[in-house]
Amino acid sequence: MNEPQAIEKAMDARASLGVPLNFKPMAAEKRIIELVRDGQKVTTRAPSPGPVRDLVAWVITLVHEARTVEIAVDDQSGDVVRYSPSRSAALDFHGISNPDTQDEKTP
Repeated sequence: MNEPQAIEKAMDARASLGVPLNFKPMAAEKRIIELVRDGQKVTTRAPSPGPVRDLVAWVITLVHEARTVEIAVDDQSGDVVRYSPSRSAALDFHGISNPDTQDEKTP
């Protein structure tokens, strides 16, 4: 699998993962990842602890404004094997949009 094919697979998987269509690819990197959820359906929830296996995958980073999503695509099979949304709050021009996450020292 090459980079354009991996990006296409990630883009095709957006809807099934609940990623809005306005998220666009920013980067694609071929790397070795640890996969815990071997053979199970990819979801937005973190996998339960368990044995891992190493896997060569394309990790595609999609972005929209201050949010990012990473979708890992198996280099051999072309299957989407991992989905990781960003954990940070969306940023605006005034800082973090969720005041509950701000430090008490912040005015």
